[in-house]
Amino acid sequence: MNELLFIIAVLSVAFIIGYITAWAYFRNLWSKPLRALQAEDSELTNQMKTLRHDHNEQILNYQKLQAHSSNLKTQLELSKNEADNLQVSTKLMQEELEQLRAKEDLVTALNYEELSREATWLRSKNEELFNEKDQLMQRVDDLEALLSDYDYAVNMHQNAMEANPTRLLFSDSSEEERDDLKKINGIGPFIEQKLNNIGIWTYRQISEFDDETVQRVTLAIAYFPGRIERDDWVGQAKRLIQGLHISELMFTDARPNEKDDLKTISGIGPFIEKKLNEIGIRTYRQICSFDEEIIEKVAHSISSFPGRIQRDDWVGQARTLYFTQLESKVETEAEVTLEETER
Repeated sequence: MNELLFIIAVLSVAFIIGYITAWAYFRNLWSKPLRALQAEDSELTNQMKTLRHDHNEQILNYQKLQAHSSNLKTQLELSKNEADNLQVSTKLMQEELEQLRAKEDLVTALNYEELSREATWLRSKNEELFNEKDQLMQRVDDLEALLSDYDYAVNMHQNAMEANPTRLLFSDSSEEERDDLKKINGIGPFIEQKLNNIGIWTYRQISEFDDETVQRVTLAIAYFPGRIERDDWVGQAKRLIQGLHISELMFTDARPNEKDDLKTISGIGPFIEKKLNEIGIRTYRQICSFDEEIIEKVAHSISSFPGRIQRDDWVGQARTLYFTQLESKVETEAEVTLEETER
């Protein structure tokens, strides 16, 4: 029995030693291939991760391409609509050009008649100029006659000043109430100073002059006898009080950058143009709208000869120039639009 147990123990020990020996042998035999397989497995895992990342990027790029394609389709539709609109606009512009050509033909046909009317107007104006020349010559004669009375007025003034050089003829106003007396035609800075020296500061005082007062003022300022009446100081002062002067006209319908060459109108020179600009008249369009009341106010404000605006036909000339200006503007805009359409 003991021998059997011994044999079994020996066999068990031999089995264990053989198992351990075999395990060590096979472990040493397969360890290197196993490590190679593990390294290869790790590398394949990394490659798989890289492939997944690339796959995700390709999906994102595909989605972006789809969105860009949708935008391009939308832009294509908009371009088609714009092309249709441009085609309609081109057709309309062609129709407008045809109308302008027809209008130009009509204007050309009317040129002869207009030139004939202008020749008639020039002949009439020539006669008026001769008449004005006669009137001016008569006025020169009147002025020469007045010069002979000037010495008398100066002597009278000197005598009055020598008697009481600081005497005020008027004391019903003061410098605080002063008006710009130079706005009255015939009164310049020198005469205004003389009037101030004798106590005349306002339009109201001049509007109340009677014949006796006119004579006293004429002597006091050594002015031409009768000149106050001829220049109608009293009437001008009353109109200034009533608001008919240049400062009351207030032509404000012209834009700040809107200005035409008013000297193109026959009868308007640089001096008259400057006066018109000062009261706010800078365009043909404004002169086109003149009526009789406005003509009277403008003539008074710029000191023009009575009836001169009507005789020179400022309104008719301004309408012709304004009409031509509008035609030119329309043609220019049509050409620009046509060029943009062709582009």
